[in-house]
Amino acid sequence: MSTPRRTRLEAVTEQSSVTPLELFFDLVFVFALTQVTALMADDVTASGLIRGVLVHTAYTFLHLPLIVGVILVALGLKKVLGYVAGDDGHTLTDPIYGLPLAALYGGAALYLLGLVAFKYRTLGRLSFETHAFAERRDLARHADPHGHA
Repeated sequence: MSTPRRTRLEAVTEQSSVTPLELFFDLVFVFALTQVTALMADDVTASGLIRGVLVHTAYTFLHLPLIVGVILVALGLKKVLGYVAGDDGHTLTDPIYGLPLAALYGGAALYLLGLVAFKYRTLGRLSFETHAFAERRDLARHADPHGHA
């Protein structure tokens, strides 16, 4: 026996809830859409349309890996801080393994890859240099303007 399926027009009687993350991305999408339409209204040409699509893609779809990467790193760091605090009898010498380790490293990798994709989509070129590396390079140049070690 098979159970009857509900049709799309049938009302849902169960209580449904929306998570704060879903509300956040809905808000980001609406904000991005209003900004893109304002941008495209100022430049009603083919290049304005292309620029609007590029901006829309960058600030909606490419924003997601950045947020998910930050969330995964936070989950991994929560476990690391639990080890530091001695939760569940852990010590600092205990290795971290499994899902927390994957979240920690995978989240950082996802964030950095998302950042590279975001920069490629918005700037049109690959840029692997982050602000921290650029700051360090600039500080080194200012410390010794002649490039001597």
